[in-house]
Amino acid sequence: MARAPPKGKKRAVPCLCTKCKGALRARATRDGHYAQQRRRRSTVLDLDRTRHRAMADYAMGAPEGESAGVASVSGAPTHVSGPMPGTGEAPSLPNGSPAAPFWAFLSSLSQHLQPSSSPVASTLLALPIPTPSPLLAPEPVGNRHDAKEGDEHELEDAPVFVGVPEGLEGPVCEDDWEDVDEQDGRQDLTAAESLRDEALTSASPATSPALRDIPEESFEGDREPSNPDAIPLDPIALAQMNEDDPFFTALHIPEPAWSVFSISHPSIVLAMLLAAWLHLAAHLPFRFCNVVLSVVGFVLAEAGQGGLVPSLRTSLSSTLSALHLELSFKIYPTCPACLRPFPCNNDDSATCSACGHPLFKPLGTHSGPRRSRKRRGRKPFLRTPAKSIAEQLADLLIQPGMEDALTGWRKRSRVAGWLYDFFDGAISRLLLGVDGLPFFRHELQEDPDGELRIALALGVDWFSYLRSLIAPSYTSCPMSFNIINLPPHQRYRACNLLLSAIIPGPKETDPDQTQHYLKILVDELLRLWRDGVVLPTHRFPQGRRVRVVLAGVFCDKPAAHKIGGFGSHAHTFFCTRDWITQGVKATARAFQRGAFTTRTNERHRDMMREYKNLDSKHARDEYAKAYATRWSELARLPYFDLCRMIVVDPMHNLFLGVVKTHFYHIWIQLKIFRKTKEVRRLHEILAKLRLPSKLGRLPRLIGEPAGGSLTADQWLILATAVGPLAIAELWDGLDGDNMDEDFIAKRLERIRKAVQAQKEKQKAQRHKAAKLRKSNARRKGAVATEADSAVPPPSFWSWASLEDGDEDWEDEEEGDADPSMRTCQLHPRDLDNFLKLCRALRLFISDAMNEDQISSADALIREYCTELLELYGPEVVRPNHHYATHTGDFIRDYGPLRGFWTFLFERLNKVLKGYRTNNHEGGEIEVTFFREFHRAAQLQRVLSSGLQQHEATTIHQTCRLMYDATADNRGTLQQLAEELDNANQDDNVSLAFSPRSASERLEAPVYFALVAYMRSRFPLEVFYTELAVRPTLQSTYLVNLATVFDYAVVAGHRYHASSRATSEENSLALIRTSGSGATSAGLIQHIVHYEARSGRRQFFAYVSQEAFALQLWDCESYLDSATEPAPTAIVDLNDLLAPLARHTIVLDNVTYWLTMPLSRNPVILS
Repeated sequence: MARAPPKGKKRAVPCLCTKCKGALRARATRDGHYAQQRRRRSTVLDLDRTRHRAMADYAMGAPEGESAGVASVSGAPTHVSGPMPGTGEAPSLPNGSPAAPFWAFLSSLSQHLQPSSSPVASTLLALPIPTPSPLLAPEPVGNRHDAKEGDEHELEDAPVFVGVPEGLEGPVCEDDWEDVDEQDGRQDLTAAESLRDEALTSASPATSPALRDIPEESFEGDREPSNPDAIPLDPIALAQMNEDDPFFTALHIPEPAWSVFSISHPSIVLAMLLAAWLHLAAHLPFRFCNVVLSVVGFVLAEAGQGGLVPSLRTSLSSTLSALHLELSFKIYPTCPACLRPFPCNNDDSATCSACGHPLFKPLGTHSGPRRSRKRRGRKPFLRTPAKSIAEQLADLLIQPGMEDALTGWRKRSRVAGWLYDFFDGAISRLLLGVDGLPFFRHELQEDPDGELRIALALGVDWFSYLRSLIAPSYTSCPMSFNIINLPPHQRYRACNLLLSAIIPGPKETDPDQTQHYLKILVDELLRLWRDGVVLPTHRFPQGRRVRVVLAGVFCDKPAAHKIGGFGSHAHTFFCTRDWITQGVKATARAFQRGAFTTRTNERHRDMMREYKNLDSKHARDEYAKAYATRWSELARLPYFDLCRMIVVDPMHNLFLGVVKTHFYHIWIQLKIFRKTKEVRRLHEILAKLRLPSKLGRLPRLIGEPAGGSLTADQWLILATAVGPLAIAELWDGLDGDNMDEDFIAKRLERIRKAVQAQKEKQKAQRHKAAKLRKSNARRKGAVATEADSAVPPPSFWSWASLEDGDEDWEDEEEGDADPSMRTCQLHPRDLDNFLKLCRALRLFISDAMNEDQISSADALIREYCTELLELYGPEVVRPNHHYATHTGDFIRDYGPLRGFWTFLFERLNKVLKGYRTNNHEGGEIEVTFFREFHRAAQLQRVLSSGLQQHEATTIHQTCRLMYDATADNRGTLQQLAEELDNANQDDNVSLAFSPRSASERLEAPVYFALVAYMRSRFPLEVFYTELAVRPTLQSTYLVNLATVFDYAVVAGHRYHASSRATSEENSLALIRTSGSGATSAGLIQHIVHYEARSGRRQFFAYVSQEAFALQLWDCESYLDSATEPAPTAIVDLNDLLAPLARHTIVLDNVTYWLTMPLSRNPVILS
């Protein structure tokens, strides 16, 4: 498309250079572009000829200064002797000199012959490879779509084609997927060169629309070289990416959220906003909201404002539409037999193209008169709600500040070797765009060509919805995206979450059925990566091109296997990263790095296509059983590495998996902790434990049915805070020296028998449940007796495995317990083993990590898993333990864990389950979930926009009242947004103070400590107090008056002043006491802003320092800097390093305080 001529230029001509591409330019500008292009092309051609000639001379053994010519290169291979390609060794010339440069050039053109670690590959990386230019194949001048008659003088500047010399094409080695080093042998050619070679062999640019749009300057000789480690674009996916998208429809661009406040008089807007809020937040039915609107109209009329009444909507439906809360989305008819969604159409007689089942229900017969003459359409048997990614992005991009937030990662200062977010990880640098260049250009100040480039992460998680106490469980699956570009404090806001589709129930779909729904998302993701989409933004109301890339799939292990085309997590080959088998899962080898062949993207794609090409379902099932591979729609994304970019979520794997297994399944269910001894003692400890309010609390009856099931957040707290602080007390008094030598062997045998007995019990339960299902099936269709109908359906937990349920507690009396359980089952190594897990998790959850910390955490988790085998036996090992050994690799690829764990997706499930539905099947429940979520998300944006207005306005006050009124509503989108905002509101704050403050006199100890601090801080100034006489005219009087605050936020951590708080838990801090890094712990009593008359302003905390000894502190004892050596009581706020958790313990009849820093960054204690 030709661009508009520059303003003020009357005589413009088309410029056919590679940058302007026919746009109208001034004649002088066009001539300059042509001259610059000729100089660049001349340089490239000279370099190409020189390189070809040098390599040919070297290969032919020509003397220095003589050339054998480019034509002789085609015969060069006949003069080379030595090993065949693929042996990893460079051949030699007849004179004995190695032909490494020439062989490297052959390797680059023969499609990855050598592994990257071989000497030949090392030579190849150092050798400049000639880059043919241009990208597109030559075509006759008369066929150029931008050529005109009479422009011959301009056509002479067309790019000159330089081909690849003949005879240099080498064979492509067949890769062996059993070879351990196979994954390293396919990195020689960049994706850009692969695209270029494909274009060179094409008959016409018109045959490859995607390649036709690639700018030619991307492949010129002076461009930045591509990353040799980049994830190569899959050629088969590239060739098929132009297939039609049956689900594509024209975009509907909604109005911005803040525009609703200008649609009418503020009183009318507030009345309609009230009605919408009552429905979405308080679940007030439509008819009652209609009454509210009508009554408001009567009130306005009685108040003499009858002129405003016509602007007031009288129904909730029209109100939602006026406030832009009734967002459009698609409802796809879905085949109830094969669960395949189809595009929306008006053909009520449509049938499934795969199985022939009708998509719509037949029209019912009515014996009475119809309520309406209008013919109603037939309803689908099953519905799938979905909303375009582009439309949801349009909702966000129109908001002020959103573009700056999406590109803010470029402005963040980076430290080499440290990982702070996704853009410090490897994946952000290895993803390629359709032009073969990195999708995210880190070296640029902004995205290329004025585009906005966005990375998304897909979350998929099935959840059960309880429709009633007697109905069976109903399962749905939201498919949503979070925007990785956003900083954490914005990414985890629910209104910034992109809910794209919900897979309808009532049952969980199998892997092949899941791909039918995934196809809807992949079709759009492919289009957004290939072409992008032009969307209006706040800074570019006329439109800006937005490109999107799927940077990863983050979900639990069952969903990861379904989405990625892997076998079940119970399959022999259960891992998505390597080819470990179930037979060695519970051996020490399972936790050794590099012990198994790595899965590769290339081989996995090949096997998926083999699976897809099979004719029958039986053949596919047999193939999946043999090779643990199925088809995945993600294989259609050319840039996506299925083995590397599908991440087993650490929230599920580490906290709901490894930690829960250790504490609950091993210590509780296998009775390592006795119910009347260690469990009871643990409950007493938790009752006394005091943690900062931000962490929350654990159930005091943890480990018992009354304590309930713990959430992932609570398992995290248990492992990273409570475990190191409190659980160690359970081993107090344990004498390891006097234990039997065969204690562990006896315990292993007891555990083996207990696990075997539990498996037999579960087998009997499953057998009983199967018989009950068969009996119910035989009675199906018959009239059940009253007694039979009163029997509820069997619970899922009745045949659930030990790994999935917490309802397997056996309430035994102490006298009836196994005699072996009367003795202590603890061993000193148990505590050391658990603390290794705690240390590893403390490192893994850091907000910033370097390679040393990743390696340390990786070594700790491997040691922990290996020792777990020795202490408790192979029966307790789960696939989660092996998955945990890949956590370090995930962090290297994606940055710290908080960037890719799925806490947000899990909380989304809680929100959806909180909506009221009509409990109808056929997808109606999912449509209700979908509609209510997007309504509530848009209402959230509207209220947020209202809160940005001045505090004195009625709109701001109304929105604040609505926020406060629903702050305690659990399971609502409002409450989710409040939770996430509160949890992350301090993350991006370096220094801030509480809105509440007071100006008051300082207590005497605080005032005199301040005087001493000021004299030491400014030794050249003379300060005097209110109790002293002014010594000189230049001396400064320190008035005893300051501003004190409730709390201060320093580097993302919130510290409360204990003098203005109800408890001390939020006032403990780790403090830097010297420039050398020495630290101490203290209780923050006051947070003060003091301004002297000389104009000097000081922000400080008054702290009571605790007596320090190996993180043990004398209980109820503080150091007095006036009488004994101690750090100063006045502390600069920048010296507050991290909050502390404190626990009171008793050692040798002496009470101590045990403290631990709660920073998510490693803190070195002095």
